[in-house]
Amino acid sequence: MSNLISGVIAISMLTVFLLYYAVKLHSVALWIIIVANVAFIIFDFVQSVREGGNNNGK
Repeated sequence: MSNLISGVIAISMLTVFLLYYAVKLHSVALWIIIVANVAFIIFDFVQSVREGGNNNGK
């Protein structure tokens, strides 16, 4: 459960941080990079939550 809560907090903080720069700099290439990175982060988070997350490879 703590993995879920900390992951959601981290993803939301990162998204706010990156979207600030995307809006401030007005670059299409930057938008593409940020959207791709956020999508990869969300995919990795969902995958780790589905697998159980804290098994440390065992």
